[in-house]
Amino acid sequence: MSFGDISFLDFLLICFASQIVLFGTGGTLKPGALYAVSLYDLYKKDLSEAAMVYLDEEKGMLTPATLADVTGDGVADVVLASFDEAVVAMDGASFRYVL
Repeated sequence: MSFGDISFLDFLLICFASQIVLFGTGGTLKPGALYAVSLYDLYKKDLSEAAMVYLDEEKGMLTPATLADVTGDGVADVVLASFDEAVVAMDGASFRYVL
């Protein structure tokens, strides 16, 4: 897995049973993705276990992801926008799409 693309987004820390950090890649002219990695792995500078939770094959991530309880289950869900004007909401516990 290559993270050669520069990330201009802030990192977002999600605290559940473990601490997860979300970060995005890509830009206006490059495909990009949103990744999740444990805070401990990021601290160790080890992104080998980072999991892609969203892929935009046209453009990258526009803004840092936001947390909001979209599903009403008491767990913060992830809402993000990409440069191609897509807005996506994912369940905060499973990263499955809800919108």
